[in-house]
Amino acid sequence: MKRIFNIAAVSATLLLSGCATIFTGTKQTVQINSNPPAATIEVDGVKAGVTPMAVPLKKDLPDRPSL
Repeated sequence: MKRIFNIAAVSATLLLSGCATIFTGTKQTVQINSNPPAATIEVDGVKAGVTPMAVPLKKDLPDRPSL
């Protein structure tokens, strides 16, 4: 009985670990501000707008170095 419980617990952990995007989606809105305002915002080399602005970004973007 204990073995079945352990197998079920491990299986549930593996199967449910990737479900976060189902509940939270694949995009996240990030608020970008600057001082002084009106700085150009680029996402992957494409102009997205000027600060201050809320920019929707994909959650799977690789880490970028901070400026």
